[in-house]
Amino acid sequence: MASRDEWGFRLHTEDSVLIARSDLEPGNYPADDGTELAITDSVPRGHKVAVADLPEGAPVRKYGQVIGFATRPIRAGEHVHTHNLAYREFAREHDFGADATPTAYVPADQRATFQGYVRPDGRVGTRNYLAVLTSVNCSATAAKMIARRVEASGILDDHPNVDGVCPLTHTLGCGHSGRGNEGFEVLRRALVGYAGHPNIAGLLVLGLGCEVNQVRALTEDLDLPPGTPVHAMTIQEFGGTRKTVAEGVRRIEEMLPVAKKALDDAVRLGFPAYQLSGTKALLALLEDGDPEEAARLAAPGAAFVLVTFHPHFIMTAGMPTHYTSRSGEPVAIDTHVHLISDHVAAGLAAGWRLVELHEGVIDDAWLAVKPKWERFRNHPISAAYVWRKDS
Repeated sequence: MASRDEWGFRLHTEDSVLIARSDLEPGNYPADDGTELAITDSVPRGHKVAVADLPEGAPVRKYGQVIGFATRPIRAGEHVHTHNLAYREFAREHDFGADATPTAYVPADQRATFQGYVRPDGRVGTRNYLAVLTSVNCSATAAKMIARRVEASGILDDHPNVDGVCPLTHTLGCGHSGRGNEGFEVLRRALVGYAGHPNIAGLLVLGLGCEVNQVRALTEDLDLPPGTPVHAMTIQEFGGTRKTVAEGVRRIEEMLPVAKKALDDAVRLGFPAYQLSGTKALLALLEDGDPEEAARLAAPGAAFVLVTFHPHFIMTAGMPTHYTSRSGEPVAIDTHVHLISDHVAAGLAAGWRLVELHEGVIDDAWLAVKPKWERFRNHPISAAYVWRKDS
């Protein structure tokens, strides 16, 4: 082999171990300093190899962090795993913020752009909806009927920048104790939050009339940008569902001219943290993490962190990855293991460089909550993949 990078990589300069890029057999392998490292064991791909002698009890570092302690003397070139490594509690000195540096944000005129709807308060929506917000479950059916009636009428054809009418319904609003009741306050806060979303251009608040969560009080609680059209009405006020739906459609039609905003093709990312550089990072879960989109939003030097189950835990816990069909053919199951592979391939294709992998292990804190997991003690359960954008 021409260089050490071809068979193993070191995640941090202070690490006591290298990570095998492929299955390694005993033999001499090139080291960083031009010498050779004599590997004495068979080391599976992804496992650790000691780069220096470690006495019993010595801390073992990976990613620059202590991941465990040697349970016996470990010679350079040995396979480092659960047979000679164990985790235990130890004192840590936290020097918070010692490596913090000011973030060099991308200049405003150089930030990425997207199509959006600029609201009067400066916020930007990516959609342009009129919403029918219900105060109580009793008005949910009427709200859905209003939305369907408008959609089916064809009147939105003359307003191409209005994406539709969205009924915001729920199953609550009646049997509450009113102000001060936790359930009531949570419902009210959720409804106010939906109403104020920047994707909402106008609002029709619809109630039954006799509910605890009264339409008038709900409307007064709304904190909306100036000029946002808001209509409020109840079914009992108009004498039934049929008349309410007809009036609701009419009021939606009144709001259409206000909602007919021009789509801005060059809305710049208004929050610098979305176009990240330096030590800032975009965070994502595996199901939602999109390296290509993250690359578009990130400036050179930025990081993209993806958090997911550790593949080791998936395999150790016995989660199936394949099954045999009736015809005898092996069929792969779409699991986190496959998603991780897809993510790594997408990250490399998008121009990211994988620079760190952080593991979370099942320790005493985990076992205090899930004692049946004792057999998984010291096994990694979570992983954070840290990508860096060089250019």
